[in-house]
Amino acid sequence: MAEVVIHFLEIINLVSTSRDALPHTRTSKNGIRSGDPKLESLLDWIHKTHPKPQTELASAQSERELVRELAELKQKHIPHKAKRVDTEFKVFTTAGSPVSVDLYVFDGTDIVLYEAKKDEADVQDIYQLLMYWDGLVEDGLAPTEGILIATTFSPGVQIILKVLNDSKDRKGNKYNFTTRTWSDEGIKYPK
Repeated sequence: MAEVVIHFLEIINLVSTSRDALPHTRTSKNGIRSGDPKLESLLDWIHKTHPKPQTELASAQSERELVRELAELKQKHIPHKAKRVDTEFKVFTTAGSPVSVDLYVFDGTDIVLYEAKKDEADVQDIYQLLMYWDGLVEDGLAPTEGILIATTFSPGVQIILKVLNDSKDRKGNKYNFTTRTWSDEGIKYPK
């Protein structure tokens, strides 16, 4: 008979103003002591709450999987022999503090940088993309476009993009940041 593996994750935040109400921790404080009656009671509650946990992993795609899928599409559809498509491309290498770009695409002419968010992108994600751009410039390369890719975008994203696109990087080139959805790029997410 084949072994059945059950994938189940339960996250429980135990909060109390009374230490006596909580299970006892190990001496090293990195876990709960096995056999503690409060822990046993908690485990009983979990088993009653979820008597038949799901036996298959959820079909949800991770952000990293989406980026890999996009990289594979770019790799297939860019015909130029000198193309380069990299996930986790390093910038700020000359500064000695490399930072990984979610996706770097060179099509033989243009360099496009991607900052990827699985679902909603926010203003701070634009600044991540700005950091990638500035890191590439610091390394002596000239990006052509920076794309913030997500499913949706918070209201402030377009405002900040306009502000940044009206300014220049330290080499005097105008920033060129845009937004795209996964479906705009040919990725079927969300399904």
